[in-house]
Amino acid sequence: MEQDSHFNFPKLHLLSHYADQIAQHWSLPQYSTEICETSHKPLKDAYRRSNHVDTMPQIINAYTRDPNFGVRELNLEYWAARDSDAKAAIETVLCRSRTTVQFSRLKGEAVWMRLQNRVSWQEIGNLRDIGKEFMIPSIWDDVVDFFANNVYRSSEDPDADAKASLDHMEFQVFRGVEIPIPDQDVEDKNAYQLQHVRTTGSLSWRGKNARKDLVWVNLAESGVRCRTVKGRMQSFNNRLPAYLNGLFIIRYADGEIYKLAHVSLLRVIGSVTAHGPDGLATVEDSEEGSKVVRLQSLQGAAHLIPVEPTQKWIVNNRINYHTWNAMIDG
Repeated sequence: MEQDSHFNFPKLHLLSHYADQIAQHWSLPQYSTEICETSHKPLKDAYRRSNHVDTMPQIINAYTRDPNFGVRELNLEYWAARDSDAKAAIETVLCRSRTTVQFSRLKGEAVWMRLQNRVSWQEIGNLRDIGKEFMIPSIWDDVVDFFANNVYRSSEDPDADAKASLDHMEFQVFRGVEIPIPDQDVEDKNAYQLQHVRTTGSLSWRGKNARKDLVWVNLAESGVRCRTVKGRMQSFNNRLPAYLNGLFIIRYADGEIYKLAHVSLLRVIGSVTAHGPDGLATVEDSEEGSKVVRLQSLQGAAHLIPVEPTQKWIVNNRINYHTWNAMIDG
């Protein structure tokens, strides 16, 4: 260490007060550094949008422009929620892709997912092309299994009918989906945060490895059988984390549409209740986890802590209120 160096910093001094203040006030969110850390991103984005010459005025203009547009969009949303006559006109010009990714809906109004980054039809012509592009060797069998159990369940030979139907289907493939998640941090019970989950298949993501996000799957809405060779799947209130392998729309000749996702469900190790010194549950890779599920069963990004990379993970059920409520309280 250099001469005259010291540790006389506010954040280090505050440590001496944590024990007493936690006993008095419980958690201490006021000391969180998240607010300051997240402020770096819009400044970096503003720099990237500049011409990199005399950048300071450009950064300031860009940094202030985005919040101004955000305030105006919030005002329009407030107006649209309270004036049914103006709602249709406002929503045609309202942009929901601002950086706060928060929006509100009227009570009872439907909230939809939005598929993104559609793959060109020249690249994907059939199921086998999808399997090759997204590295899913079992996709044909998994799609047949889904349709046999959900569409042709009552027929004499569900598997044969499902296989025959695939010859008359059109496919649209996507690399991302926007999922609305209830916002637990605001009083408005009809407010949502938008999460973007992606699966890039054979493509790299921003110059790095291919991306295959972890998501929560609601088994009750998935359309998959919850029984396996080893018995009934253990789950967290009918939910399991899974790797998102592919996103696609299947359209029958008569116009009927199925929005589906291919996932690799992870398997719970031991009890589904929190256990062990960390107080968290553990999941692992499963040979029986390859499934096709309904798109609507995806319920946001899953945050797992790797114990053995690509094999075993700890489920972080404390990352936010939404995950805790879904896993623990139901």
